[in-house]
Amino acid sequence: MVVKKILVPFDISEYSLDASKEAIELAESLGASMTFIHIVEPDPYMDKFYDVPQDEEDVEDEITAKVKEWFSPVAEKISSKKINCIMEVLFDRVSTTETIVDYAKDIGADLIVIGHSSIHGFERRLKGDVAKEVIEHAHPPCSILVVKRS
Repeated sequence: MVVKKILVPFDISEYSLDASKEAIELAESLGASMTFIHIVEPDPYMDKFYDVPQDEEDVEDEITAKVKEWFSPVAEKISSKKINCIMEVLFDRVSTTETIVDYAKDIGADLIVIGHSSIHGFERRLKGDVAKEVIEHAHPPCSILVVKRS
């Protein structure tokens, strides 16, 4: 398998940070480009990762700023390694899984590197297991690398 384009979906968590580190190492060793995407849930006011008041007029700008702040150390590492990379924040998506697999297909990604949460019980049922769903729905020939937190 030749990997030239790597997609890394992230959700501002330690799991995503682990996946990002792994993806950077792979991109450097394979000479691949990278695309990072952050998908904002349909109701960002209810997402625990954002601390944005509901009455805020420019919610998208506030969320984008928070995402860029989180992504900044990752971007610095990528820049120091001279890896071709872009990062996008995607709004107004219904299904996180569908957005990831369709985005990968649209850009011709050879590999999706995604973090895996070890949450269980009610929170897993509430949030879902995105990594598992991406594995099940990815468009061939795109491969999936799931990075579990150590």
